[in-house]
Amino acid sequence: MSIPQLGFEIGMAVSDYNNGTVKTYDNIIKYTLLYIQEVKQGVAMKAISPDDLPDYYLLIGQAWASININDT
Repeated sequence: MSIPQLGFEIGMAVSDYNNGTVKTYDNIIKYTLLYIQEVKQGVAMKAISPDDLPDYYLLIGQAWASININDT
């Protein structure tokens, strides 16, 4: 999968969790790790500049910050 598609999948996984479709973080974790791997490969292939990494990892932070934590 491409980096943009994986970013989309992370967002959808968070949405599924937030609306109660799924009850675990499994898909969020899976797509986050796949996203990180693709970014890592992009840097290794010099398709992504190390200076641009904060922009790529911002997506992860925003996605995880938008998870609704319920105490119930």
